[in-house]
Amino acid sequence: MATVQKQDAVLGNLTDRFRCKPEELPARIDSLQEEIKKLQQQLRKGAASDLQGAADKLLASAAEVNGAKIIVGEMPAGPDEQMRQQIDRLRQKAGSAVVVIGWADDGKVQLLAAVTEDLVKKGLHAGKLVGQVAKVVGGGGGGKPTLAQAGGKELAKLGEALQIAKELAVEQLGK
Repeated sequence: MATVQKQDAVLGNLTDRFRCKPEELPARIDSLQEEIKKLQQQLRKGAASDLQGAADKLLASAAEVNGAKIIVGEMPAGPDEQMRQQIDRLRQKAGSAVVVIGWADDGKVQLLAAVTEDLVKKGLHAGKLVGQVAKVVGGGGGGKPTLAQAGGKELAKLGEALQIAKELAVEQLGK
């Protein structure tokens, strides 16, 4: 008896919250879940276009040394997958490039570095570069010669870290 009363109370609560009859609940929940999916897709698209715009600005203001672009700067925060997509886009658009982007994520610094294949052959290494840059923000990281990631705790030093990334890239490309 107590179980039936409990279930009745839960059902009553749900029908009040969803403003529908008990038999309409499953359909109402399905439509809300569908709406959530659509909103999440819109958010992802919005975030991606914000990131794309920021990445394009970095590319437009990139320095060039010995025919290679040095694309370094701060980006708005985004999911790792979308940040990597922007890095890939920048590498493709620039052709020959060193890319280092940084962003604030939940009070911490995230860094992503990429080096195009032609520059890896000349001795540049994204993993080593991002590792050096991460030290500035009190962190560490590394990765492959073409793509690497790092993080740090000192958000206030992100600008300084990115400046050092630019200097290191210029130095390595100038050899």
